[in-house]
Amino acid sequence: MFLRMKGTNDGPIELKMDMDHEALQSFVHFFYTGSVNDEAMDSLADELLRAAEKYKIPLLHQCCQEKLVNSIHPEKIFQLYVLGIKCDAHELVQAVINYAAISFGDVSEIDGYDKFLKDDPALVATLCNSVVKRLKKLKDVHMD
Repeated sequence: MFLRMKGTNDGPIELKMDMDHEALQSFVHFFYTGSVNDEAMDSLADELLRAAEKYKIPLLHQCCQEKLVNSIHPEKIFQLYVLGIKCDAHELVQAVINYAAISFGDVSEIDGYDKFLKDDPALVATLCNSVVKRLKKLKDVHMD
């Protein structure tokens, strides 16, 4: 809870924080140090990326993207793709597309596809289209 600036009579202002205590603590720590400790980044990179996007903090945004790009695995493909789209994290989105193209080729083979399709068919179409384009580029490179 914060108080309004001196001279106003409207009383206290409540701010809602959309992150848990540990993420908030790491977020504030970042403001003082310009870094997030490795353990916190391992477990909170997705929450911190959301906060970095919301509060427009480019350095934190980049750090979180790098961590998430290096942690892509099959169980998190759709989650990370959606996160990347929502947080305007282009490097993360491209890394997920590349991973899906190289590791699977067919997005429908990835665990969680049916739920993702049900939850957001338009986003599935975008991902599939991007994977197909990436596969074409890979094929063209190998043909040359």
